[in-house]
Amino acid sequence: MAFMPEKKSERIKMFILILGAVVFVIVGYFQFIHKKSSAVKTRTSSNTPLSQLRVPGVDIKIQQTIRRAQPAAEVFPPAFIRDIFSPVKSNSADKRSAESQQSAIPLSAMELKGTIVGSGKPLAIINDQFVGTGDWIGEYRVIRIGNKAVLLNSGHHQIELEMIKDE
Repeated sequence: MAFMPEKKSERIKMFILILGAVVFVIVGYFQFIHKKSSAVKTRTSSNTPLSQLRVPGVDIKIQQTIRRAQPAAEVFPPAFIRDIFSPVKSNSADKRSAESQQSAIPLSAMELKGTIVGSGKPLAIINDQFVGTGDWIGEYRVIRIGNKAVLLNSGHHQIELEMIKDE
């Protein structure tokens, strides 16, 4: 091997030089020598008048389609965003039946299970029901919701429910 240098760094330089020359030759071939005959077609202008050009005839058939009216799709009411932590507002009939059931709840059966106080409207969980300030539970209206207690008012007197401590 007369052309191969003895030092490793010189061998790498020689390899890079030969590789660059091969890449240069390949790129030059595809750029200048290789012609794609199917993709490159030369356009020539002819001096023939348009009346003498032969153009194949094309039959155009127009088909009319009759579209029948489709039955109207169901119209849904617009979507709205609801606070998932606020109590669900229901119809007045549902409210009346709920109020009649709630009015039968004695004070001794009411149990404060938790409160959610912080950002937004405070909520309390009384008898597994979410209530906010101003809501009614039975014959009692929620006046104030604190961290560990809820103040209820029945019109005649005020009652404070406290959370039961697990011991």
